[in-house]
Amino acid sequence: MNNTFTKTAIAVMTLVPNLVLAANLNLDGQSLTLEQVVSAATGDVHVSLTKAAQQRVQQSHQLLLEAGRQGVAIYGLTVGVGKSKDTKIFGDDGRLTPSAIEMSQLFNQKMLLTHSAATGAAMPNDVVRAAMVIRLNQIATGHVGVHPDVVRIYQEFINHDIIPVIPEDGSVGAADISLASHIGSAMMGHWEVHYQGQRMPAVKALQQAGIKPLVPYAKDSLSILSTNSVSAARLALALAQSKNLIEFSPQLVSFSLEALNGNISPLLPHSIDARPMPFAKQVAEQILVNLDGSYLFEQDNKRAIQDPLSFRQAHWPIASAYAGFESLTALLELHINSSDDNPVISVGATAGDYGQHSQVGQYFIQGDNISGAINSVANFDMTPIAANLEGYLLNVAQLGKFSSHRSLKLFDGYFTQLPRGLVAPENDNGQGFYAMPNGHVALVAKLAHTVTPASFYGTETQSGIEDTYTNLALLAANLGKANDLITRIYAFELMQSAQALDIRSRHFQQQASTTSQMLLNDYRKMVPYYDSDRLISSELQQTIDFIEQRISR
Repeated sequence: MNNTFTKTAIAVMTLVPNLVLAANLNLDGQSLTLEQVVSAATGDVHVSLTKAAQQRVQQSHQLLLEAGRQGVAIYGLTVGVGKSKDTKIFGDDGRLTPSAIEMSQLFNQKMLLTHSAATGAAMPNDVVRAAMVIRLNQIATGHVGVHPDVVRIYQEFINHDIIPVIPEDGSVGAADISLASHIGSAMMGHWEVHYQGQRMPAVKALQQAGIKPLVPYAKDSLSILSTNSVSAARLALALAQSKNLIEFSPQLVSFSLEALNGNISPLLPHSIDARPMPFAKQVAEQILVNLDGSYLFEQDNKRAIQDPLSFRQAHWPIASAYAGFESLTALLELHINSSDDNPVISVGATAGDYGQHSQVGQYFIQGDNISGAINSVANFDMTPIAANLEGYLLNVAQLGKFSSHRSLKLFDGYFTQLPRGLVAPENDNGQGFYAMPNGHVALVAKLAHTVTPASFYGTETQSGIEDTYTNLALLAANLGKANDLITRIYAFELMQSAQALDIRSRHFQQQASTTSQMLLNDYRKMVPYYDSDRLISSELQQTIDFIEQRISR
């Protein structure tokens, strides 16, 4: 295994995120990135489809209708869905006559309304924006089969910033059926949306924006609701947030290493070369660069020959988190540039080596001007991403665990040779940070509970037809919660390290690195030196705010 950087990895290693807010986002179904999704989630982009993507959308819908005209049984088009998959909707031949189209429209409307069955608080607007952008990009692949008017309504919702209200609980991770259906219901003028700073009936927002409601038919509603775009959006935003935390981690480690009077030995290049795990050398180098000019490079006979593992190994979980981020980002970007639809439309597909089999032949449609295949699939399965995300959750949780252990050592005068509890020497009979350990240790327990694997939990639905699940929506939400918990744990470490560095500078003439001193100076503009006992909780919240501001800029 080597440390060769991919394009994604190089982007991840930058210390300051560089997300370019584009005025226009022209979706092609092939090249949407995590950074673009995050930018689009802010509402600062105008979306459209490339001409090639528009043509693919038209052709896939044309192939779908050709199959209907030929009487082919198509899931969600000529036959029902779920347990009703073998029940014909349009009569014996399944042909799309005018009356059949009217029946199809009614069927589609009912499908969206009845599948809108979720509970809980409304998802944040940025998640819903991102979900609509992701879904529109997936439609642009040409594997979905919706009427082009569906593209029109997605674009108008995004560009007019009409945000459907989606309750957060209802997906088992086999497509976000009970979540995404709220988007389609709002597009028809039902349900509720956020528009111009208000929550209002969707029909009112459509009228104010001058938008014609969607009248879904054929496979439109199935394509709107049977997608993992909501979970993918939630994951994309949480993943970007966790990247910011990972990128801040080397600076926090160097800051705390100086607070401890720690040993730089494990970070030296030849030390890492003995076991060159992915990203380890890059992370160690970042920490050493941050320590440039530090007193730690001067020999100190009182310095321990080796530090507690939470310091000596601090670069390893960061490196592991970088590697996990790279792997998960690659999978997510592949997903958002693919179709997770069932059935899948494949314009121009040929049977290849399996064409001689009658079972295979029935999937193919040959029309006068269009040909291809329509296949019942399970491309909505999210096991690859869910399993990878569970591993990533454990990776990033290590950052919080290590941070808490470093804070415990900074509290202990045995390890720092500073007053226990980091009581300022001028604070006579002070108690300092004596009680702080309870706060971050409690958060670590909560963090451990949050990152517990969840993809195995669930039960059969749809009368046993849908008998597996990944709980991706839950896992994505848990990553967001983990990010929050890690940020709060980091606040304890930063607060204690700042106190220790001030004590060293004021009383022991031990000078921090330029980078650490800049961080300390910035922090002290919000939270002063703890030279006398005072209430801590408010300053912890200020420290959390400081970290959030620093990592998001």
